[in-house]
Amino acid sequence: MKFGCPRLDRWEVIDRRLCLAWEDAGKKGTPPPTPLILAGWCGSNDYEKGARWREAAGWAERYGFDHFTPELSPEEIHSVTEMSPYYLGPTGKPMKLRWKSDPKKVPSPEEVDQASRKLNDGWETIVGTDLAKITSPQGFFGANKRRLVVRARMSADPPWGSWTSLAPDERRRSFTQFREAISKAIAPLEVDHIDFVPLVPDEKGTGVAPFHGFYLWGRYEANGLWRNIYLGKAGFGKTAHLRARILEELKDERACIWAEFVSEKTLRVASRRNHPKMCPVYDKHMVRALRKTGTTHIAWVADPELSNSAVENIESDLIETLNPAANVSHPVPPVSLQQHTKQIIAEFRSLVHRYRSDRYRLTERRRSASQ
Repeated sequence: MKFGCPRLDRWEVIDRRLCLAWEDAGKKGTPPPTPLILAGWCGSNDYEKGARWREAAGWAERYGFDHFTPELSPEEIHSVTEMSPYYLGPTGKPMKLRWKSDPKKVPSPEEVDQASRKLNDGWETIVGTDLAKITSPQGFFGANKRRLVVRARMSADPPWGSWTSLAPDERRRSFTQFREAISKAIAPLEVDHIDFVPLVPDEKGTGVAPFHGFYLWGRYEANGLWRNIYLGKAGFGKTAHLRARILEELKDERACIWAEFVSEKTLRVASRRNHPKMCPVYDKHMVRALRKTGTTHIAWVADPELSNSAVENIESDLIETLNPAANVSHPVPPVSLQQHTKQIIAEFRSLVHRYRSDRYRLTERRRSASQ
């Protein structure tokens, strides 16, 4: 087997840490090379993936961040028998020419409603009894209504591997059959993407939607008023959506939670003791994490129809309007407030009001712990 590059999920984590290290170093020089993940993964061949990874590793070495590109374990490597040199199409298959396609027709609301009824009424017949027991269609999203959201029981495993990835063997074909059966049932409409969200929030609390959107760290003051602490954004992809981003942030910046129980000095001593080689880097990350100290809630707003480019544009609007205390970067927003920004702010405000009466405050938690 030949080494191609890191697996998609591992590459995303490495890139995120390189970006954070570059920002902490004052954004000197050029930013890290863009990783070929998400759409870049599907639209690139093995040679292109390998070349981009070598470029990223070389950049990390030049800037002194090569400790973030460690030797990968076999489970973290995307390896292939032969390196593919050809262009890839949207299905991951080779193309003789660059992909050219006429714009897809946008179905009317009536056509979308009809397709939704077909799925809801005949779901078991369409996907089979076993899958019907653990899944349920929710609706169509996206500009062309070609993204189908399906609710799934996350504790069960689908025949193609998992709800977020395909098995590396013949089992992956069952997902293709699943999607083809759905497209056949709703013809002339078609489905390009299928996203799975929890049927109900599961016991692990991973009911956060795997969509792009925004999340807001904050807390309630003693008088019941809400304080914004940090605003984050998440694009769309297997490892870049809201659920993955929030879980990754909670793991990497857990110092803000420990800071409620131990001093900053104790945290730094523990960091140097447990990670002697990496403590200079971790100390910089700790500064970022400690800005979020005091957070008791994370509210999130998902929007499956929001494009990745729109996520970037709306973030600047939200940061200036909400003024979260821990956000260091303040991009310049457009002259006028975007309509989509108003909708997201309204969603955040609704969530804040919903939990205001039974709010959780750290002062009460500390008092309870001392008793």
